[in-house]
Amino acid sequence: MTGIAPLLQLLDTADAHGGLQTDDVLALALPLLREVSALHEQGRVAALGHAMAYRVNELPALELAQPAGAEPKRNPQAIAPLERPVASVLRVVGEERVTVEGGIGVARENLEVLPEATPDTVPQRPAYLPGYGAWEQRFAHHDALSDMLCLGQVLASLACGLDFTQGEELARFAEHRGNLFEINRRLHPVLAAVIVEMTALDRHERTRDLPSVIRRLETYRDQPLDLGLERLANPKDGAGQRRQAIQLHLRDRLFDLSRRNRLLYFKPTQAHVNLTVASVPLVVDLQSIRVDQLCVWDGRFAAEVASGDPVPLARWLRFEDQPYLPGALDRILQEARRDRAEYGLSQLSLVIAFLRWHNLKEDADERIVSPLLMLPVELARKKGVRDQYLLEAAGPEAQVNPTLRHHLRQLYGIVLPESIDLRETSIEQFHAELAAQIARTEPGVQLRLLRQPEIALIHQRARQRLEQFKRRVRERAPSALSLAATDYSYAQDDFRPRGLQLFHARVQRVPLPLAGAVGARPTPRAPQMAPQMAPQTAPAEAERQTFALRENAGNPYQWDVDLTAVTLGNFNHRKMSLVRDYSGLVESDMASEAFDRVFSLQPRQVDTEAPAVLPLAEQWPVVQADATQTAAVALARTGASYIIQGPPGTGKSQTITNLIADYVGRGRRVLFVCEKRAAIDVVFHRLRQQGLDELCCMIHDSQGDKKAFVQNLRQTYEQWLEAPSTLEAEGGERTRLLDAMDLDLRALERFDAAMREVPAHLAVTLRELVARLVALKTADPKLTPLQAEALPDYAAWRRHAELAARLHLAVTESLGAPTLAQHPFALLAPALLRQPKPLAALVEGAERAAAQSGACRDALVEAWPPLAEAGATWRDALDLVADARRVATLAARGQLALLDASIPRARR
Repeated sequence: MTGIAPLLQLLDTADAHGGLQTDDVLALALPLLREVSALHEQGRVAALGHAMAYRVNELPALELAQPAGAEPKRNPQAIAPLERPVASVLRVVGEERVTVEGGIGVARENLEVLPEATPDTVPQRPAYLPGYGAWEQRFAHHDALSDMLCLGQVLASLACGLDFTQGEELARFAEHRGNLFEINRRLHPVLAAVIVEMTALDRHERTRDLPSVIRRLETYRDQPLDLGLERLANPKDGAGQRRQAIQLHLRDRLFDLSRRNRLLYFKPTQAHVNLTVASVPLVVDLQSIRVDQLCVWDGRFAAEVASGDPVPLARWLRFEDQPYLPGALDRILQEARRDRAEYGLSQLSLVIAFLRWHNLKEDADERIVSPLLMLPVELARKKGVRDQYLLEAAGPEAQVNPTLRHHLRQLYGIVLPESIDLRETSIEQFHAELAAQIARTEPGVQLRLLRQPEIALIHQRARQRLEQFKRRVRERAPSALSLAATDYSYAQDDFRPRGLQLFHARVQRVPLPLAGAVGARPTPRAPQMAPQMAPQTAPAEAERQTFALRENAGNPYQWDVDLTAVTLGNFNHRKMSLVRDYSGLVESDMASEAFDRVFSLQPRQVDTEAPAVLPLAEQWPVVQADATQTAAVALARTGASYIIQGPPGTGKSQTITNLIADYVGRGRRVLFVCEKRAAIDVVFHRLRQQGLDELCCMIHDSQGDKKAFVQNLRQTYEQWLEAPSTLEAEGGERTRLLDAMDLDLRALERFDAAMREVPAHLAVTLRELVARLVALKTADPKLTPLQAEALPDYAAWRRHAELAARLHLAVTESLGAPTLAQHPFALLAPALLRQPKPLAALVEGAERAAAQSGACRDALVEAWPPLAEAGATWRDALDLVADARRVATLAARGQLALLDASIPRARR
């Protein structure tokens, strides 16, 4: 073999572009896997074992250089000594040789790799060989499992960017095969798991089903990622310890620690309103601002909100200076209502304290801003000449940001409470406890409590928000100033070019009155002058001073608890209820057989048999259901856990409704939970339509639905006490309906049995025969009863279907007749065809018939001359003879006149 293999050229090209992504790897490898799988189905193997066995087509995709494949080679006696036993007390996961000199290890060699192997090297143990080959091929043994190892090396080479013809890179793969993420951190877990299974040196551990591997790779985004349960707890540990480890791992997976999560990396957007910024007046003199007029959580505003009474925001926010406020508050209000309608709870919170901190272990220079204390609130709008916005706290309990609390516990071991009662615990006490925990591990970190607002920074924010609003208004509204309306002149005594005027009118920044609050030099008032004559006032310097204070600037070891950035917004923390449930399970150590069975490392038996059909008397359906939905209800009776999935409109809510009715009908209790409120409303509506709403209690908000729950419970008990018991009458009615349905079902079962039965004269079921007639769609031929009786039955037709098809082909192609009945051969007697020499017998019979037909023709012409004149055939003659035989009796008696309708005696 000469030249560079196309596979290696592909690796070099991918390496020059930064490596292949998962989708690139699958686009290249899946056609190759399908091609090899097709060879395996034919009982052949692919011609693999070296880098030149693959080529790249124009798609591009990998394919076999020899598409025809090869015959498998078997030499089990040679590879048997190298194969590990199926079951063993110890499981060897790797072999190494360490060279020691003077008590110090100076060399380490991985025995699972033969980096210097030649094409003639015969390994002494299962090992990886350079060149994309399988170790068993060196023993003249090549089967489907050998192809699996070769293909797994190709997948690993593409995914990790390694050249397996190089011993060093092959050794690197073998070293990190258990954790391929050390080589490629972007590797998808499903692809990594498939590579590990396909490249197992032990043939007993190597995956055998190539079609299942293809399906896993095709649907890798739909497959659940590996939880890594085998690494969470040792199976030798107690069941309780392992259960707690799994529960803790599942709880931690509910937290999103990426930069998309605004609960951890907060960025001000239009979905949030900074009440502190909105409460700052736009003034020129800094001394005009009073702290008690600002929305900070250390003064009069905090006292009003904590009292629990509705607080009119117009009293605090500067709607006249901040024109963006009504639209922003309306958006927040609409989102809160949508969350309550969809999920049954509101996620509207008032962030009363932010934590500005640094991740000293990963990126010490980045200052992170995270909400620390969040107070659940309600926002209402009261319409009027000027709309009023009312803010009301749901209670005095402020929630500690659950995502931040979890992240600080995992990162620094800082333990924070889930919530604090603002009536019992002050912000100062909470700050002191947090500062003490930080100082225990890192005394260098100082935690400040920012109670006094930084006025310059607040002004900067206020100016930014106003400028953003004005810019959005300019983008949305059509420009009122056209280019034609620009005042310009090219006169020699008044030279004001059009481009320069446009720059001054629309591009050049003009200092706001707010610039004076941050130390900008005042702009003197001067008479209007030409732009080229205007004095240089240095507005750029004032602008730089305005934006000199950066919000994220700070010492990595100086953290802040900021009470001067009170922010209103909807924060996504719906999964926190699941976090509390997992924490409760971990603390209580509650044993659960179902939980242990679901997360067991032992393979589960898959039930392929359909669940038994429940008797009609044991079914309690309240809505219509098909056979699959009824089977799902029957499967629930067995106590098995299963999942029903499907797109909207496929009957999932109907199945859930019947499941609830089935449990209630058997005297059981049911808890039905759902992430979205709409699904619960649909099921409750179906139950209410069947009169079962009095047995149900729907709770969307554990706090807001308490009163409705108690009232509904009281009404239900009062109705039961007032109305007489109708259980016996309803039971009798149900029995009568069941009997009537049973009769109908028996009739249907008899019909179904008849349709499934195979009569001897049909040789197929009646259902198949009807389907065949529908498929033919031909008109029923007009046959006399005698002809219909002469036809063979359908079973005979099916037995001789091939012969009939050959006969039809011969008649239509060779004889030129559309059917055999229209050809003279149809008149041949069966006895003639059974003759040893049918052709000679046919000639002899024809000559004899011709001799006799002449005398018959003469006799017919003599008896009735018009027959010859009409040019009648023998068929007409036979019909005439048949008619004569029918009237022969009348002719013998001389009564032929009775056939003439014109004779009165015949009419009588």
